[in-house]
Amino acid sequence: MQRLGDRARMLLVLVIMATALGAPSSAGAAGAAAVPSQQGGGALAVGSSAQVSGTGGDGLHVRATPGDEGEVRATLPDGTAVQIVDGPVPADNFQWYQVRYDAGDGWVAGQYLAAMPSAAAPSPPAAAPGQPAAVPIDHIVVIYMENHSFDGLFSGFPGADTVANATGMAPQTDRNGQVYTTLPPTLTIGPNGQQPDPRFPPNLPNQPFDLGQYVPLDAPQSLYLDYLYYLNQYGINGGRMDRMVAWNSWGGVALGHLEMSGSNIWRWAQQYTLADRFFQAAFGGSYLNHQWLVCACTYVWPNPPADWVAQPFPNDPSHMQDNHVRPDGYSINTTDPFYQPYDANLPDDRRLPPQTMPHIGDRLNAAGVTWAWYAGGWNAALAGTPNPPIEFHHQPFNYMANVGGDANARAQHLKDEDDFVAALQNGTLPQVAYVKPGSGHDMHMGHGNVKGGDDHLNELLQQIQGSPYWPRTAVIVAFDDYGGFYDHVAPPTIDEWGPGPRVPMLVISPWARRGFVDHTVYNTTSILRFIEWRWGLQPLTTRDAQAENLLAAFDFSQPGP
Repeated sequence: MQRLGDRARMLLVLVIMATALGAPSSAGAAGAAAVPSQQGGGALAVGSSAQVSGTGGDGLHVRATPGDEGEVRATLPDGTAVQIVDGPVPADNFQWYQVRYDAGDGWVAGQYLAAMPSAAAPSPPAAAPGQPAAVPIDHIVVIYMENHSFDGLFSGFPGADTVANATGMAPQTDRNGQVYTTLPPTLTIGPNGQQPDPRFPPNLPNQPFDLGQYVPLDAPQSLYLDYLYYLNQYGINGGRMDRMVAWNSWGGVALGHLEMSGSNIWRWAQQYTLADRFFQAAFGGSYLNHQWLVCACTYVWPNPPADWVAQPFPNDPSHMQDNHVRPDGYSINTTDPFYQPYDANLPDDRRLPPQTMPHIGDRLNAAGVTWAWYAGGWNAALAGTPNPPIEFHHQPFNYMANVGGDANARAQHLKDEDDFVAALQNGTLPQVAYVKPGSGHDMHMGHGNVKGGDDHLNELLQQIQGSPYWPRTAVIVAFDDYGGFYDHVAPPTIDEWGPGPRVPMLVISPWARRGFVDHTVYNTTSILRFIEWRWGLQPLTTRDAQAENLLAAFDFSQPGP
């Protein structure tokens, strides 16, 4: 059990060998841990609890696979309490569940496999059914903020793994692996292009530093950083995180973080649940991670302009230059949608063709679940207001042919942020609501100032909390990407797309765990997984199907409001 003490750093797989009630025991189940069934046909009810019981003290086996260190086995003793939190999903003659167990010092949650060999057990549907009677969540609100790593906003947060208490961090190196003596000067835009930013010393030590010494939270920040698809991967450098400066063309600013202990977002995190192992789903920036928020996928462009396709560096063919499209036709960096609103200076062949892949809106529509995307500045953009407070590439549903290209769907699902506030007040809030604050209110350090975005987020949360919807609502506050800022925790490796760096995520609800730091490994597609779980929806791709659900952040047994 010693290695299991660091549960936050490994994938735990829990194997419950049981036989359905009333079904004859098979030879393969002899001596295995038995968990009493809570439903007919061998299925265990979500929310039900049981105790491990076995023969010969065999108990409940836990298998942990920590990276390349090999398989480690341990056994939970008889009497260990187990709670079913999700499932079942069939796998051959087994049933898969997500569970949590009582390790003696509190519940431990993870992605687990509960196997119940039973010829009598019927095959459950591929998507776990929603639990409307058991789960007191009727509305999910996702507030999607901008461009901060977890270390960037939560350094020093009590109980969280942050750069303030980290040890063994690799120093930043140049692209050839040479350690910087001091950080390269932070750059900004001058009349003739890039120039040193006079707000920063030119020779900061090669270590993370407090940005607030040089750029106050309530001042216009105008910081420039790179956060592109290929550059992000090169900065991560196989998990060493030591080239975040070298692959950022704006100097040492990438190593900055903010002292936020007096902020609104910290206060909400202290009161509810803060996840310190939530990673952006894909490498790169806002454009790509908005896609993954709604479809767990990357948009495609079969025949893009040739000069918009990424190519290797001429003098460094082992590294790719970032551009709009990968050579295989995937759209990876900022590209405007084909449908309004978009940059009026872009001709048709410089905007992404309409997309037709499945998205979460399709799943919700098919299940009769209402939804909408609320964007700050949407109405102003549609009205043709110059420089509206909206980012065109932050509107992922507008790229979809059956939403952005359908007048009725646009009217029903694509709305202004002001409409969200009105819906809270007039009783028209959809069951799933995405809120995208406009430029200047999203905490992006290049769009305004962090304090303005923090205040705006606080206002939104207070409005939700003061509405009639609050008692049965879960609010997820997540950041789209790292914004070019350093984070000391290496992201896990899942596939060619990511995940990328660690970003902040909060769960705020009457049913969220209170004052809790959740160390479960999540990524942006975990939000999809939570929505799919709540309404029994089919996953969109393998990524959201395999994502960790957000259930460890909740305690549905606590008294309601």
